[in-house]
Formats: sequence, structure tokens, C-alpha cells
Amino acid sequence: MERPNVILIILDTLRKDGLSCYNNKVRTPFFESFCSEAQFYRNAIAPSPWTVPSSVSFFTGKYASDHGVHEELKGNVYPNVYEKLKNYSGELLAERLKKKGYNTLGITSNDWIGPGTGFDRGFNAYMYNAGPVDTLINKIEKELRPEIRKYGSSFYEIAMNAIKGKINGFSFLKDYLYYRKMNKNLENMGYPENKDGGNIVNILKNISLEQPFLLFLNFMEAHEPYRTLYRKRKKYANVGLLITALYLEGKLNSDLISDTLKDYYNESFLLDNFVSEIIQYIKEEGVFENTLFIVTSDHGQALFEKGFFGHGIFLYDEIIEVPLIIKYPKNYRPIKDDEKKYFNIKDLFGLIDEITDGENPEDMQKDISFSESFGSNVQVSALSVLNERLKTKLEELVAPRKAVYKKGYKLVVNGISGDVEEFKKGKINKDPKDEKEIFNEMLDELYFFKGKEKFKLPQRL
Repeated sequence: MERPNVILIILDTLRKDGLSCYNNKVRTPFFESFCSEAQFYRNAIAPSPWTVPSSVSFFTGKYASDHGVHEELKGNVYPNVYEKLKNYSGELLAERLKKKGYNTLGITSNDWIGPGTGFDRGFNAYMYNAGPVDTLINKIEKELRPEIRKYGSSFYEIAMNAIKGKINGFSFLKDYLYYRKMNKNLENMGYPENKDGGNIVNILKNISLEQPFLLFLNFMEAHEPYRTLYRKRKKYANVGLLITALYLEGKLNSDLISDTLKDYYNESFLLDNFVSEIIQYIKEEGVFENTLFIVTSDHGQALFEKGFFGHGIFLYDEIIEVPLIIKYPKNYRPIKDDEKKYFNIKDLFGLIDEITDGENPEDMQKDISFSESFGSNVQVSALSVLNERLKTKLEELVAPRKAVYKKGYKLVVNGISGDVEEFKKGKINKDPKDEKEIFNEMLDELYFFKGKEKFKLPQRL
């Protein structure tokens, strides 16, 4: 069979219920229509709860514990993960397809997997989506904000410095007004709803798609910040653990939480429009039928479920259960959704590899699926506004975790305490003592999955 093109679209941070084919309360009209002609999978699982380990998984076909590019419980996550990604010696998806003669192109809005990180290996062209919004954000964060901070760390300190003659009050006022103006310009450009996703579509329409091609696109619209919290950013800093702490202290009211949920689902609507434009363009180019089209997410997002906001630490359903929609190329047999099995996003590597070899793919859905985190990708110690009691409580939450899905059950274990954090069937919590057989089976699966990793498991019952 003719080798098909591959388009892999990652809607970063989009959880499963962000699309109307999974949730009829959400308005995403394009996806509602597209899911009727494509195949969507109800039990798609992200192998990790944040971008880097999850992305490397679907570019290698391996869990994070196997490829090793993940955070650690101790140490600064940023240089450690970047170093691991740059030094990863295994073959990535783009390298594999390039060897097969594919033209490999990538555009990412997430700098965690941007050019120069190592994730760009194997791409003929790989670019960071530096659209007008991102360009202005960089100017504000890297140029203007430091200029303001040199006058003092708070308005009180700035005022005292002016009174004492340590700074020029006129210079501060001039810089501050310009800083405010640039922030207002940013909001007038539609930020934070608009995170330059439209720029990706425009770039795509102006590049050559020499066949066969691999096209990798990463959109950040569903990622925080969101409108309501952004407008209150002086009070609620844009850090997941900090917002969680404020929630635990009872400082986030129900209206704020409700508005944040609305903001999140509004981002889904924007993404719906962007993907619709891409599909329409591919159809106009006459290559739609012979293209493997995959839409998924690297992870989801907790929106105050169980008191948590964000991702990267816990393995809640909202964070690791993601959308997966696949439009198979003509003449290829689609894998039918099996509600009794699980499609781990890491297995997209195998699916793409087989189809680009001109073969009908094996069923990538499995009876068992895993997801794992390795500690924090946020430094709790950096949250200086917290009192020590809350810092201690949050430090306890930061731990390695592993989840296993089997026979409709889900088990999550904290690797430091050995505590069972979740054991349920579907959405119903279960007592392990009442379900000893399946509980022990799942513990055994975790035992073999963790291998030699230092990870505490509870006793079998």
C-alpha cells in the first residue's frame, strides 16, 4: 500500500471531557462531526501527567521509567529534565520516519519540547511558534518586568526608595506606565485565551508539504493561564501548587472555580476551530484521504477536583485520561474502540511505525495500562508566600506515584508511603478488602512494572 502522510496534533493539557464527542455539555462542533467519520477511543491513557515524559513516550513507544526522561523527587526539575532529553540516545519517531524517506516537520508552542531541547532530533524543520502573543509575553517577562523589579520588590518598597532618594520616582512612573500599557496590549490581543494557536495554522498554510510527510503540531490553548485567574494574577499567582494551597485555605470561592471551568472549556472551542481549519486545508491540498490524522493530548488538567489545580504530580482521571481521535488513511483497517481495553498514548509510536511501513496496524489497545509520575515538577520551597503548615502539607503531596488500569478498575499508589490513593471501578470507589482478588492482581502488575525502582507498595491482602 502507498505510504500515508502522518499528522500528529497534540492539544496540550486538554482532558478528555474537553471535547463534545466525550462530553455533550461542551461546545466543539467540528470534533462532534469529525468523530462520526474518524475513530475515537474512550479509554486513552497518558503515560505521564506532564509534557516532557509523556511526549518522549509517544515519540519512543516507551513508558517514562523505561526511557528515563522524567523529573526526580529531589533536585531542580528544569536542568535535570533538559539534560536527560538532550542526552537521550534512543531513536525518536521523527528519526524513524526520516529514515523511511519522510519529510519531517514540527511546530510547537511548548518550549519544554522546543528547538534545541533534543526533541527536535530527526526533523527536517522544527520551529517554535513565536507568534505575536508569545513575542510580547517574552518582551514583558524578560525585559519590562526586570526593569520594574529593579526599583523594588513591592509598591511599599518602591515608595520608600523614592522617599529616600534611592530611585528616580519619575523614571519608575514612566517605566511602570509603559509596562502596564504592554500588558493591556497583550490582553487586547486576546491573551490568555489566544496563545498563538492561529499562528500555527498560518505557518502551516505557507510551508511546502512534500509527500510523504510527518507533521507534528503542538497547541497550548488549553494550558493555564486562564482568563479569570489571569485577571486576578496579583492575588493568585499562576502556579498550580500555590492555587491549590489557596484552595486548601478556603481562599478560592465557588464562583472563581466555576468561572475557571468556563474559561477552560472556552479554550476547547478555540482548539476546535484551529483543528477544523487544518483539516480543511489538508482537504484542499488533496492529501486528506491518504493521511493518518491523530489528535490527542500529552496530559489533562485538574480544575480543583480533589482540591488540586494543574498537572504534573497526581494521577487523577482528569490529568491522565485524554482524548484520542484517529482518522485512518484510505485502504487501512482502523482499530475499533474496545471499551474493555486501554489505549496508552505511548503506543501511538507503534501505530505510526506500522502504518508508515504500509501495514495494517495491530490492535494497540491492551488489557492493562499504566501511568506514572516521579515527584514534583514544581519546587514547593519556592512558594514563599505560604505558611510553614501549608508547605509541609504540600511537601507530603509531592511523591512518586504509579497507576494501573485493568478490567475497568484503577489503582493508584503513593511510592513513598505505600498508601493506596485510589482504588475504584469506573467512577465508584471500592474498598480493597471487598475486592481482594482484583486488588492483588493489580498490585502484582505494579510490582512487575516498577522493576528495580525504589517504590513502596502496600501488602497484598
